[in-house]
Amino acid sequence: MPGNPDNEHQDSPRFAARMNASTTSLQRKDKEPIYPEHVEMVSDSDQEGILCSFRRTPGTIAATDKEVTFVTAIGPLHIKAKFTLKDMMYQGRLEL
Repeated sequence: MPGNPDNEHQDSPRFAARMNASTTSLQRKDKEPIYPEHVEMVSDSDQEGILCSFRRTPGTIAATDKEVTFVTAIGPLHIKAKFTLKDMMYQGRLEL
């Protein structure tokens, strides 16, 4: 059920701010969560999505973390996606 495009456009900054506040993070075992630096609604003629950008500070995520989980909540919908860091190695380096 499509919504009113004008309302969706006006609510996008508020929606992004709510996602940025505390509902979205990268989580690592026994470490503080990493919150997004920027969240924005993106769309083209037939798709809509949410782009979450995290700061690329060296050493924040290390191969020794073994796994990182992306967590977010959008209303009643809770999303978790686990990423195995050994799958993100290229030429012996962690490439994020």
